Amino acid sequence: MSLIVELKPDARDPAARARSQSRWRSIVPFVYSRRRGERSVATPDNAGLPSILVVSILKSGTVFTNLMLARGLSLEQMPVSFGYFPHYLIDIPKVVSFIKGGKVARAHFDPSPVNFQSLTPFIRKWVLHIRDPRSVVLSWVHHMNRVYSERENGEYQHLFVYPTPPEAYYDWPFHIQVDWNIDNFLPSVVTWTRSWLAVYDSRQYDILLTTYSELCRDECAYIQKITDFYGIPRERFNRPKIEKTIPGSHFRAGLEDEWITEFTSDQILRSTATIGQDLLTRFAWRLACTRLASHHAPTKAMPSRLKSCAARYEMARPSQSAQWDRHRTLLYAAALADLFNLLAGNPTRQGLASSG
Repeated sequence: MSLIVELKPDARDPAARARSQSRWRSIVPFVYSRRRGERSVATPDNAGLPSILVVSILKSGTVFTNLMLARGLSLEQMPVSFGYFPHYLIDIPKVVSFIKGGKVARAHFDPSPVNFQSLTPFIRKWVLHIRDPRSVVLSWVHHMNRVYSERENGEYQHLFVYPTPPEAYYDWPFHIQVDWNIDNFLPSVVTWTRSWLAVYDSRQYDILLTTYSELCRDECAYIQKITDFYGIPRERFNRPKIEKTIPGSHFRAGLEDEWITEFTSDQILRSTATIGQDLLTRFAWRLACTRLASHHAPTKAMPSRLKSCAARYEMARPSQSAQWDRHRTLLYAAALADLFNLLAGNPTRQGLASSG
């Protein structure tokens, strides 16, 4: 009995061809791709330039970042890992090619021992890029639905993340999909973020920390921060024109805090508690005080203590243009802690104050 299995569809069977094409279309959005003409070779434009590695959380503007760096510096885009979130693995042969220079890679691998065993003999300098996990969740839900709608086939798409959603996922209302992702996807995002921040804080490696907020605030300064980190003269970068669209750079809305209006009050509470006070304080991520207060107020009048605390929080939280200093940081942290404690006064939310 032959053990050889013919995987190619029978050319005479239209149904088999259709099934094969449908399966391919279902995975195309998750497979690394490069636009025709994007591949670079050694030229005077990229001669002597180092390779740039950006390790990022999903849905944080890294396709846009990659395109900016690739086109602006004439770098070749290439992958250095494979797999599915949150357990991508380093592709050692690709890394060996990557370190020769003139390339840029975006990756979502976690800082597992096996990945560091494969990465650090070759690379000890990279960019770490993060985003508010609540925004990541919202963007991910929209992304999955868009891909499913475009490809008209969800047979495999839900398998590209662990844990995988149930097969009925795409039939659920949007708010139920968000609920599922807050319970199942968000913890992985927070764990990924905390694990990488622990590596960054250890100072064992040369890591540049960037955020989605920086990208939204000033694209030029954000890119210059990366090129400066790699010692690339600023005059070598020629800013390309990149469309902020889904086909052009995976940009859907690009809003920093869209979750405030898209999440229900209960979803804001649950997701914020999962993130924890320490991360909220460190990156000045918003708490959506008004939405939370309305959730806890049985009448239209906001409780006076919560209103006062929310006002202190908003005053202490720096705007995007404000500078952090020790005094402001302490005020912000104290106001945030008081808000968590007040919200935890609801007997149904006892776990909120202890999170983080």
